[in-house]
Amino acid sequence: MEESILDDDLYDGQTLKTEPELVLATNEKRFLNYILDSIAAFVFMFLCLTATFATGILDADSEDDEPLTTLMVYGIYFLYYVLIEMISGGKSFGKLITKTKVVTLDGGKPTLGQFLGRSAARFIPFEPFSFFGTPGKGWHDSLSKTLVIDEQKSRLSPLFNDDDHIIDAQSDW
Repeated sequence: MEESILDDDLYDGQTLKTEPELVLATNEKRFLNYILDSIAAFVFMFLCLTATFATGILDADSEDDEPLTTLMVYGIYFLYYVLIEMISGGKSFGKLITKTKVVTLDGGKPTLGQFLGRSAARFIPFEPFSFFGTPGKGWHDSLSKTLVIDEQKSRLSPLFNDDDHIIDAQSDW
């Protein structure tokens, strides 16, 4: 084996450590994520609605367009989380700042279905209060079978690469 692996935290002297060590993000970091993402989602929503009103697709002053505008607001909020977490590999704007990340229960990359489930669960009434239960875990985590981990305190399995394909443990790193 290469000497760099011997000195690495992934090698315990006899075997290669392949089990992930996932440390949940604290409620404080999760709350900060919520605040930062609410601001980012609002800006994204504002830009999308401004473009919609500027092009004349919807009329901001028309009462007839209010239901459609409301539907768009919820849709944009939903898409903000799905798109940004999916594209960035589990990181929203808030998670980028707090160095946290969405992962599956085994430390892998969530599927599109899990990202959709996380975003849909955010619409459950009183969902933010679910953080008063298990620290670092809300209903949108539990229902989608995902976790938000602290990247600085966690160690993901070296057997998973960025595409979540298992890497042959015998191959060179």
